[in-house]
Amino acid sequence: MTTNHPANGPVSLDRLHQIREILSKAAAQSDGGNLGYAMADAVKVINAVLEARNAEPVVLDEDPRDAFERSFKMPKHVTRCGTGYAVTEYSAWLAHDFIRMWEGWKACRAAMLKGGAK
Repeated sequence: MTTNHPANGPVSLDRLHQIREILSKAAAQSDGGNLGYAMADAVKVINAVLEARNAEPVVLDEDPRDAFERSFKMPKHVTRCGTGYAVTEYSAWLAHDFIRMWEGWKACRAAMLKGGAK
């Protein structure tokens, strides 16, 4: 068995468009069984991949805290410190919770940028 067949290599953008068209036509002609639904789902996945290729890239030089703070309001007793946050009042539990959420956000973001979210 040879491994130099085109099916064993990467899929080009042109080939991806061809596959989408083939599956789209086949799904439209299907009788509505499981294979037809699978083909229709495959077309949706390919469309999502093509959209993702055209999406704006993630701005890596933006301070990630800016994105975090757009989703989570910084509580009263928290201040930016270095690349993270610091609690300015020991018993400010909301501030401690905020920093724990930030640590989770950073870990998730690092995994996504590394390609770990597959």
